[in-house]
Amino acid sequence: YGVAMAQQTIRRGIRQSVANTYLAAARGRPNLTLRPGAEATSLIMEGRRCVGLRFRCDGTMHEARARREVIVSAGAIGSPKLLELSGIGNPDVLRAHGIPVVHALPGVGENLRDHFGATLKWTFNRRGISLAGRGRGIRLLVEAARYALFRTGFISQGMATMRVFTRSSDLVEQADIALLANPFFVEIVDGKRRMSNEHGFFIYAQVQRPESRGSIHIASPDPFADPAISYRFLTTENDRRVAVAAVRQIGRAHV
Repeated sequence: YGVAMAQQTIRRGIRQSVANTYLAAARGRPNLTLRPGAEATSLIMEGRRCVGLRFRCDGTMHEARARREVIVSAGAIGSPKLLELSGIGNPDVLRAHGIPVVHALPGVGENLRDHFGATLKWTFNRRGISLAGRGRGIRLLVEAARYALFRTGFISQGMATMRVFTRSSDLVEQADIALLANPFFVEIVDGKRRMSNEHGFFIYAQVQRPESRGSIHIASPDPFADPAISYRFLTTENDRRVAVAAVRQIGRAHV
């Protein structure tokens, strides 16, 4: 076993995003224009050359033309969606949605890999052990004041800050299991997450290096429709073996 505190992008108690770490510092540059709320709808193609971008902002469609190059950086979900909407991808997928093929590239949207993990929960038979309740009512106000004044407390922390890295068997050289422990429950009420009043903790048993591969493809030619995501978890024998071993590791540690 190897136990570690999770690395997180937090500075002085504030979560650091790409926007406030990099864009904020460059906001005043004369060669940078930021359009908050803009949503890309398709690339502008001239033959097989990308020369710009179409996007919607404030309810109006716009075009931005590039003098030199266009960088597609819309994340693991947005990038394949944008490429397929622009006619770049698997011809069968594009034709199924009536999109003309500009560049046949079967790999677009394929080889999606994500971590599968079972979540195991335990409740405590007495109060005061977990962090339950700190995110609700008067205690939340106290924590909010603590965070506002000192940038400390559970609000300044992330989820599952204690993690255990271990191996599924002696035949594996490096840890292929991550056990993520969290000292309170999270519940979903009316589609929103919040801290539960129930005292307990949960451990997320994660497959570290999954082999199973899924896909992300457009489900409609509508640029504002969500893509279809198929993770295809546990489609390989090794992923199934590691997932079972991860749950068993928790059982042995709990006993």
